[in-house]
Amino acid sequence: GSVITKLQDIYNAYKKLYHEYLQGKMPIQALLDDLKKGPFEYDFICDLEGLIMHLFISHNQSIELTQGAHSVLKQYIQIVLQQTRAHNKLSKIIKEQPMHLLDPTVAHTRKRPIESRNNTQTSTQRIPLAFELEESKTTSRKCDIYYNIGHNSRTCSSHDL
Repeated sequence: GSVITKLQDIYNAYKKLYHEYLQGKMPIQALLDDLKKGPFEYDFICDLEGLIMHLFISHNQSIELTQGAHSVLKQYIQIVLQQTRAHNKLSKIIKEQPMHLLDPTVAHTRKRPIESRNNTQTSTQRIPLAFELEESKTTSRKCDIYYNIGHNSRTCSSHDL
C-alpha cells in the first residue's frame, strides 16, 4: 500500500516540531537563545513594558567584511546619498511646475474637414511671389529652339532647317 497524506497531517507534524523547538518559551526568546549559540552578533531595544521594538542581527563574517571594506562602503554610501539628493531635487522641481497638456480634438473622418472644402487658399496651393507676378505680366512667347523672346517656334527662321 501507498500512504495517503492529508494537508492536516502535514500541519500537525509541523506544529509538533514547532512546539518541541520552543520548549515552552516564547518564539522571540527561542530566537535569542539560538542567536547566542550561533556565529551572530545581535542587539535589541525594548520599550517601557519590556517588549522588543528593534532587533539587530548580523553574522560575524558580515561584520568582518564590513570592517575590512569600510572605505568602499563609505564611498558607496556617499554615492547613494548624492543620487538621493538629486532625485529629491528633481522630484521637487517636477512637483512645483504645473503640467500644461493640450487636449487635441480627434477627427474621426477620412475626408477633408468641412471648413477647408470651400477654402480657395489651401495649404497645398502655392502663392506666387511678387517678382513672379511681374514676370508673368511682361513675359511673351519664347522660341523653343533659341529661347529668344519675340518669336515662337512657328515663326522662327531656323524652324525649317
